[in-house]
Amino acid sequence: MSCKELDEKFLKTVAILYVEDDADTREQLGQFLKRRAGRLISAVNGVDGLEKFTRLKPQIVVTDILMPEMDGLDMSSKIRDLDKSVPIIVTTAFEQTDYLLRSIDIGVDKYVVKPVNADRLHGALLDCAHRLRAEDLLRQQHRLETEALRSKHLEALHVLAGGMAHDFNNLLQALLGFVYLAKAEARPGSKVQEYLEMADNCSVQARDLGERLLLVARAEKNVRHDTSLSSLVQAVVTDMLNRTAISVEFDIPDNLPDVTCDDSQMLEVLTNLTHNSLEAMPAGGRIRISASSGRFSGDDAMSLPEGDYLQVTFADTGVGIAPEHLPKIFDPYFSTRDIGSQKGMGLGLALCDTIIRNHGGMIRAESPPGSGAVFHIWLPVTAKM
Repeated sequence: MSCKELDEKFLKTVAILYVEDDADTREQLGQFLKRRAGRLISAVNGVDGLEKFTRLKPQIVVTDILMPEMDGLDMSSKIRDLDKSVPIIVTTAFEQTDYLLRSIDIGVDKYVVKPVNADRLHGALLDCAHRLRAEDLLRQQHRLETEALRSKHLEALHVLAGGMAHDFNNLLQALLGFVYLAKAEARPGSKVQEYLEMADNCSVQARDLGERLLLVARAEKNVRHDTSLSSLVQAVVTDMLNRTAISVEFDIPDNLPDVTCDDSQMLEVLTNLTHNSLEAMPAGGRIRISASSGRFSGDDAMSLPEGDYLQVTFADTGVGIAPEHLPKIFDPYFSTRDIGSQKGMGLGLALCDTIIRNHGGMIRAESPPGSGAVFHIWLPVTAKM
């Protein structure tokens, strides 16, 4: 496929904002743009165009200059304040120097004189699409490189966690043996007996920590069977949020495909994600859980093999995740809270990541400013026989 064909194909995926006050011109040129773009957004003047740009986030702007209320260049200047990279194409019946200079100062990408020549406008659109496609490819490459580095980093951490857990469990076994012998020698009801009982109780937490470290380190498959993950999600989350100040909204269709998984490990994932949302909303809030199925191909900018996947999304209205923390939240023992004496804190999301990866899927997080945290899980659906 040629470069031009790739640009035309990419152009079919973008939304174009077209701002023109003349109704006939807007209709005629709008039809031209609609046939070449993935979506056309029309506006009647600069005020309308700025509002729609802010709300709908189009990838390309095409605008006239002379319009009532706010002209195209004033609107373009305000759009540049919001997004310095969006391509802007100006159409005008005038070639006055002051318009050209203002366009240059604002950073307008293309300047097309009216009456608009279709080939010239199409060329301008393809130039914009080419730039957007190149930027998109760079972003995809950066994501893949970041994912590769993160995978190597996590692999090293998992090896370390496995070694630590092995040595830790050997020491714990010896410690438990000595505690058992000491309890047998201690006088019933004595302070020594009481202290040994406390040590024995602490060992339960230590044993749980060792098991969690091993789960982070190992790729255990255990027993897996076909499961309706949507049913498991609704049961777990509803039970955990019972008698809390947090409301939950489910958007889960009834006809979703099953996934092949270990129920106990998926329970660990769902419990950790729900617990995270609870801690992020101590005064109450809302969790929205949605699910859908779809197919990923080799063209998708995600490190998933080609196939059919179930996607589950957890979105809460909590405090969110700081941008500098997002790349680290799945690392073992990374936590934004004080660990203190709570054993195992900082392993929850690392466990989620390990479990989902071991099931052939992926988990990702995002946190739009002021919108809480969003976790996306992808799991391969059960193969049809």
